[in-house]
Order: sequence, then structure tokens, then C-alpha cells
Amino acid sequence: MEESDEEYEYGAECEEVFLKQERTNYYFEANDFRKDDKLCLIYTNQVLMDKQKGILTHLIKQMNQNLMHSKPLTQISLPVKIFDSRSFLEKIALFFQAAPILCELAARVDASTEEGKIRRFKLIVAFAVSIRQYAIQMRKPFNPILGETYQARIGNYELCMEQVSHHPPISRYHLYHKDEAFHKSKQLQKKGLFQIYGSLEYRPVIWANTAGGHGYGPMTVEFQDFNGLHKIEIWSPITEITGLMYGERTFNFYDTLYVKDPSNSLYAEIVFQPNRNYSEGVTAKVGKYLSSWFIKSNAKELDSIEKRADYFEGVITKDPEVNYKLMRNTISNPPHKIRGNWTEQLLIDDELYWHVDDFQGFQLRIPNQNPVKSKQFLMPSDCRFREDLIYLKRGDEDTAQKWKEVLEEIQRGDRSLREKARKQL
Repeated sequence: MEESDEEYEYGAECEEVFLKQERTNYYFEANDFRKDDKLCLIYTNQVLMDKQKGILTHLIKQMNQNLMHSKPLTQISLPVKIFDSRSFLEKIALFFQAAPILCELAARVDASTEEGKIRRFKLIVAFAVSIRQYAIQMRKPFNPILGETYQARIGNYELCMEQVSHHPPISRYHLYHKDEAFHKSKQLQKKGLFQIYGSLEYRPVIWANTAGGHGYGPMTVEFQDFNGLHKIEIWSPITEITGLMYGERTFNFYDTLYVKDPSNSLYAEIVFQPNRNYSEGVTAKVGKYLSSWFIKSNAKELDSIEKRADYFEGVITKDPEVNYKLMRNTISNPPHKIRGNWTEQLLIDDELYWHVDDFQGFQLRIPNQNPVKSKQFLMPSDCRFREDLIYLKRGDEDTAQKWKEVLEEIQRGDRSLREKARKQL
């Protein structure tokens, strides 16, 4: 749930973000997931799963109605009852909840030395893996309308997003410090500032009892060092949801997460479910609060983490094409070894870079609490103003469904106009 930005106190939120000793992070349970060593995350919301299983009947009825009224079979509107009351842009925004922690730590590192370069790179690897725990979802988000936007604040950072393509669906984003003057300051490194930008093209992966998706496209983390810009890219693995028709409903990741720093010749390949049977050429067969608590000496139960379904493993090397997914058994004594469980912990060279009970993500905040000022501040294209989302949040599924179909029809009309204009060029 979004919080207001009025009278926001950064220090107060940090007190909540950095969990104190003996506190437990219940993020997965709060999102209706239960951890399981063999299956990773098991979804526990039976009401939603029953709704989703009834979608086949809905689709058959829609197809019959389209045939009777001579409408294309492709013009089928999914029922809002299976949707989350959020746009896909809002889902992407969740990825950045740990950025004010990990990326600020990386920005504060003096990357002019070899030790500093690898230290910063490891912290961005830690951020890249941390994104996975905020990417869990079982409710389908609403597809953004072309030109739809989303704005939020995360810690002391602004986030702006826009849907720039409908087919294929591509979303662009930019996270930057709220004080734009800092970006022109020569003290950027000292203040620990950074920015993140990029695009994400959602590519669905669907099989009989399994579905998932690949958020394709580079996420760039950029630092302003004294010797110029320093950019590190992140490329995501693939999400996997099983049990759509039968069996336990589960969530996990598979395939490879890449982190690339070409300017310093540092490359990380991290394989999720590395013991899975991957074949050549077939990917997806289917400051005060930033203190020394963060890096710890040893993780718990080192010898048992590989047995779990959420296990990942990888390396940091100077080679941009290690292909660790297929060659992991032939690589001995890599310069830096990565391993852990994405729902719990990350280790690099046997140092624990984060544990799920050490911190929780920063909250997404509406830029201004006052409804009048907020509406003036936010662009009219912000997804919070979509009628279908508004009514679904109110619990009025019938009106939300009607508005969803209206907006889909408008999108089809706009797309037809664009195609006609393109032909006239």
C-alpha cells in the first residue's frame, strides 16, 4: 500500500527498514506465500486461485458472444476478478525498494582502486538479486495503456515511469535523487548518489500447467564518479508459476541473471535453479543507516542452502561470456563465487551481503498527500486515475469490468488510427 509523502521523515523510515535484532521479515507471508524448501514459494490464497481456475469458462462464453456478434476472437476481455488493482507499472516500481540501501552503499565506494571496483560491483550484484523478492506476484496486474505513467517516491528518490509501447509491451523508468541539484554537484560520490534507468519488455512464457515471463531489457545503475560516469547493467532471469491447472501453485525463478560492468571488465552470471536440466540453445524451455551491519562473516547452514528450490549460484569473472549455466561443472576456483537462496540470503566469497531478516524495502509513496495537490502534481496519465483500477480498488468489480472494456476499445481505436497514419507516411 502506498503511503503519503506529506511530512515524510527519512530517518524515521530507516528505523523501520533496517530490522532490529530478533525481528523477522514477513514479506512473503504478507503476500500470501509460504516458503517451502522443495517448491520455493507456495501460494496460499485459495479464493484467488479458485477465481483464476474459472477463467476458462469465462473465455468460452466470451468467444461465443464474439461469434454471435461478428467480433474478432482476439477481442476478449479477461475478467477483473483475477486482476490485481494495480497497473504493471506499479509492479515494476516495487523492484526499486532496496535501491536506497544497496545502491547508495555502492555509490559511496571509492571505485578508483581495483578493490573499490569489485566492492561496488558486488553491491550491485546484491541489489540485482534483492529485486527478486519484490518481484513475486500471483495476481495479474493491469496492462498499461500506451502513454500511461506512474510517479512515486522511494526514500529520498523520485521514480518516473511510462508505457512507451503497447505491442510489444515496453515500459521505461527512471529513479533519481529528489534534489536535482545534487546531480550537478561534484560531491555526488561523497553523498552516495546514483540513478537507475532503463526499459523492460515483458515477454510471456506459457506452457500447459506453467506460466511466467521474462522482463527483457537492461536496467542501468549509473554513478557519477570524479573521473566520469560509471554504468553497471542488470539483466533479469525468468519468472515461473506452476500449478495453474493442477498441483501446488508455486512461484520461482530460473535461467540466468547477468550483471555487466564493461568499463572495468567485470561480469557476473548467476543461475537460478542451477541443477535444472538446461540444454544448449534452449533458455526458457519452458550513511547512519548504511553501517557495518550489512556485511557479515558467515551465513547460516552453508552446507544446506544448495538443496533448496530457491538456490542460485554464479561467478564474477573478467570473461563476458562464461556461460555458467552450462559450464558450471567445468569451472574450478573462479575469482569470485556467488551463491545463496533468493528468498533468504546472498553470499559472495562466503560473505553474507544481505539476509531477508536484516531489512525490508522502502515504501512507495504518493508524491503529495493532499488529494488536490496530488492530482495537480501527478500527470493526468498516471495509472492511479484509471477508472477500472479506481473501481476495482473500491470492490466494485462490475463497474471495473465495464471500464476495462471501454478502455480496451479506446486502445484498439487509437491503434487503428496509428496504423492508418503510418501507411500514409
